[in-house]
Amino acid sequence: MFALKGKPELVDSWLSTSLKEHNLGLTPNQWKQLHEQLTPMQRQILELRKAGDSIEEIASQLRLKTHQAMGEWTKVYLIAQVLRSDNDISDQKAIVAYEMVLTVLPDSVLVGEEIEVTLSLNVTSTQNSNDYLLSVSGDEVADVVELNIFLTAPGFQLNGNNVASLPLAPETDQLTQTARFYITALRSGEATITVEFYRGDSFERNLEAKVQVAEFDEGSFTRTRITTQPRPVPQPDCILRVQTVWNETNSICRFQYQLRSFLLPSLFPGNNIYHSESLSSSWIEQVRDLLATILENISGSLPQEGKSRLISLGQYLLKHLFPTELQSDFRSLIPKNPTFTLLIIADQEAWIPWELLHDGQKFLGDRFIIGRWLQELNDTRPYEFPVGAINVAHYANVEQPELWTTLLEAPSAPPPQPLPEGVLHDSTEAIRGLHLIRYSQSSDSANYRNAPVTLDNTNDAEDIEHQIRPAKLNLRRNRPLVTLSYVKTEAPELTTLEQTWASAFIRAGCSGFIGSLWAVESDVEAAFISSFYNRLWTGASLGEAFSTSRQLAHATAPDSLDYLAYVLFGDPMARPYRPVEGKGYAVVEPIGREIDDPLPPGVPVRFRLTLRRTPPVWHEERVIEVAENLIFENLQVHVKTIGLQVTPDSPIAMSLTPTGNYLGWFTLVAPQEMAGNSALVQVYFMDGVLPIHSLMFSLNITEGGETA
Repeated sequence: MFALKGKPELVDSWLSTSLKEHNLGLTPNQWKQLHEQLTPMQRQILELRKAGDSIEEIASQLRLKTHQAMGEWTKVYLIAQVLRSDNDISDQKAIVAYEMVLTVLPDSVLVGEEIEVTLSLNVTSTQNSNDYLLSVSGDEVADVVELNIFLTAPGFQLNGNNVASLPLAPETDQLTQTARFYITALRSGEATITVEFYRGDSFERNLEAKVQVAEFDEGSFTRTRITTQPRPVPQPDCILRVQTVWNETNSICRFQYQLRSFLLPSLFPGNNIYHSESLSSSWIEQVRDLLATILENISGSLPQEGKSRLISLGQYLLKHLFPTELQSDFRSLIPKNPTFTLLIIADQEAWIPWELLHDGQKFLGDRFIIGRWLQELNDTRPYEFPVGAINVAHYANVEQPELWTTLLEAPSAPPPQPLPEGVLHDSTEAIRGLHLIRYSQSSDSANYRNAPVTLDNTNDAEDIEHQIRPAKLNLRRNRPLVTLSYVKTEAPELTTLEQTWASAFIRAGCSGFIGSLWAVESDVEAAFISSFYNRLWTGASLGEAFSTSRQLAHATAPDSLDYLAYVLFGDPMARPYRPVEGKGYAVVEPIGREIDDPLPPGVPVRFRLTLRRTPPVWHEERVIEVAENLIFENLQVHVKTIGLQVTPDSPIAMSLTPTGNYLGWFTLVAPQEMAGNSALVQVYFMDGVLPIHSLMFSLNITEGGETA
């Protein structure tokens, strides 16, 4: 990887030719392959660079920062280098081939049982159906490069994080590195577990494994209580967990509920189980069709007539979904003020407009401030989220998107940032909020093609899940809140919010998602979204901002039912925070082991030191504002410990990489006399005598005689 500055001829010496004259030294076929592998923005940068434009000029034209344009240009060179090296025998020694092995054990379980998913990275062994060979160039591993991993397992509860990273460097090519995930089966039948991995920031490919889950074990379910993690923010007032349970042929399902109240914990501790009536497999889809029909029928009707029809739907849903006992318990929980919060944790199969359930007096969404979350990601449900400048993406048929952008402005807040061409891409750094604008579909499919990402076909479910990949790592690192303005232009239209938009962004690591179940009138949306971001900037919780904005939308258009369409995916008690300035993200990573694994005496363990501009994908603490360029006069690291052997001796020099990060290495060895003890390791990042960061961790030394 190179720092691309000045004339490209000086940088491209490794290709023995210039971009202008010989297409980076690529053959015509390789040049075609290069274009196929680039993103639309990278192709644009390549053509501008070939035309002689400087990096600074390109950044200005595309409304990017200089280092963002440089980063994209660097990726173009790396892809070209790999293509050229395929036919250049002299470069083979610079290529390190890693084998990736996906293992799922056991591959047959009961509902409620745990599975271990491992992805191993090594340089030997033979390839089988679950393996993949990854070739990494020597120039690539000279930087802070890693294999970033996402686990997707619908129908399973993720017990911990769903992301991991494994360093790619010459120091690691003789070690086996392993990323481990633990998941619990939630439903019976054959399931697909997908590991999606990225070489640095670029998507590489998926690996998949099949798992057979046996029929639901009701006994194990009843012993599972709704649990919560300690946190500095209060829990929602009530939590309702919903699980879809299918029969052996997956033709009939029922919903099982658990209700926990933090207001009345003695009455509703979360142990009671409620069951809905049995429902056919097509019933949920019929509910969706019924809602669509009602919206179509009430379009243009009198307000009271339309509300009456929605109330009838809500009462029908309540009768079939909530057993009598659960209905009674909910009535006892009806708040005396409208600020009580309800979090519904459900699997994605439970597509139900829960907010529209009606008890004969009010909709459930008017009784409680409701938030939803995916059951599979409950352990990683955020209780806080960053706020700042909002990036704005929009579809091609949105005229004058700047008018919508002005609605997001809040007093003293950074101004919203329209994305180049309205498209979200992998150069959109430091996302503090993301707002998507889409008009309802017209007969001309070209009108809604190009946002929030470049769409390849008209299948929303496939498009949003797959085409989000260029920005997925950035979303995970920054964990922004995402909002969707889905504005009605012609006929009423459902938004498929749960199946596509919300699930795709939540699984990508976003802190929350707000949108509407159907396309809403422009005046309703304008009132809602302007109030929502103003409330967040003043420090209101996610639920408070959502509820207040929903009420304002209703007051703005009292004859409209569109205020009922809004849905919050996120913890209603989650609080906003404003990222503070910091000097990068300091990271210490052991190679081939976890940081808390016991250390056998006499076995050297290699550690990678990095100071980065962006956090690793598994970073869970607050994000910070980092300068565009991390510049230190003499960055060094001091490793302090008692009893352990440290190589090299402190201070350890940190080298600046082409992408603006700092990199260093050290090794720890525990002598035999420390067997059975523990050691504290303190790591200080210093710029000369100026402290930058400090980290510490402890190592437990195993008894003698063990091997790594």
